[in-house]
Amino acid sequence: MKEIEFKGLNEKIYEHTTKEGLKIYIWQNEKAKGTYMSLAVHYGAIHTDFKVGNKTYHVPNGVAHFLEHVKFNMGKDATAHDAFKRIGGEANAFTTFKFTSYVVYTAQNVEENLNTLLDFVYTPYFTKSLINKEKGIIVEEAKMGLDDPYSVSYFSFLKQLFHKSHFRNEITGSPEEINATTVDDIKNVYNAFYHPENMFLVVTGNINPYEIVKITEENLDQKQFKKFVKPQITKVKEDKSVVKAHQELELKMTTPEFRYAIKVPRKNFKNISDRELTVYLSLFGQINFGPTSEFRENLREKELVSSFSCSFSFIEDYVIINFYATTDYYQEVEKAIMEQLQHYSLDKNEFERKRKVELANLILKFDDVIYVNECLQNDIISDGKIVNNIKSIYENLTLTKMQELVEKVDFNNKATLLIKPEKNDKA
Repeated sequence: MKEIEFKGLNEKIYEHTTKEGLKIYIWQNEKAKGTYMSLAVHYGAIHTDFKVGNKTYHVPNGVAHFLEHVKFNMGKDATAHDAFKRIGGEANAFTTFKFTSYVVYTAQNVEENLNTLLDFVYTPYFTKSLINKEKGIIVEEAKMGLDDPYSVSYFSFLKQLFHKSHFRNEITGSPEEINATTVDDIKNVYNAFYHPENMFLVVTGNINPYEIVKITEENLDQKQFKKFVKPQITKVKEDKSVVKAHQELELKMTTPEFRYAIKVPRKNFKNISDRELTVYLSLFGQINFGPTSEFRENLREKELVSSFSCSFSFIEDYVIINFYATTDYYQEVEKAIMEQLQHYSLDKNEFERKRKVELANLILKFDDVIYVNECLQNDIISDGKIVNNIKSIYENLTLTKMQELVEKVDFNNKATLLIKPEKNDKA
């Protein structure tokens, strides 16, 4: 078993790979009262077109989420939820654009819960009648998303930013796509991606790492897995331009929403890891647009917004700088954002203060078994490994480097979306 030290944080992760290819990551915290387990697969909502060997597959949007739903069925009249309830575990799952994760939290019976997690995920039970029965439930969930103004505005904005990227599409799929899903689609995806070599297990809590590995290996030894052939994901080429510079929609909401985003090619930032770039951009956002920034103070004094946030995300070959506000004065807010970007602050004292605050927060976060588990999952999905030098990244940040990175951003390659409250025609 390999030990990965978090440099300077007095924390470590145990890493082990079973002979079937499943990677296991374990964080032991003797003060924790519960244990959190996640079994994740490198298959998410954007992976609708892929090739296995010489065979090419296309499945409807939403299949990753559909599979997550039906996977909890362990037999004709048996579900994983019932199994976990009997042994004191709380099970759930979630699907993102890039991966699907099956999670369990328990304060007791760790061995039974881990075995049940492995059993239900690695025991396929898919029938035509089950798939058809589940469609109604998932369609209702998709319709709820279509009725949720925040969800509609979010995906409308992605469609405004991207021409072809699968990130444009709702994770659930549309009702039409859900109804078009077949049992063969589900089986093809499961057989192609749900193999130990394409998955990883993260366990965090007051547990014995060697015991976790022993339980997992004994469980997998009782199962049979075919030789894994890594699926090749079909990528689409995305243009650097935005689809539409400005758009306005009317939705059922009480306060107008304003979204503002800048689309930056990732290739603009060379010789820097995604993680280091994220830290720099996040710190830049905190200094210029954070809760204690002069920019935010001006918005409050003028009562221009009810809420405001700045965030960064990596979407395929692009970095997206996001601003979100609830406001009745979107033109003033847009002007304020543009002015701040044109005259951004890189004050040395503020830079050092924010850097030290973020570093202190990083240390405090190693107290929550769920948070640490989620961070490890994100490391593996985003970086392909555990990022154990995060403290040194913060310690080695420089104002000069931040300046160099910010200068590579074309602030004019942007899109804005205004969501206005729907007019009541009956009034």
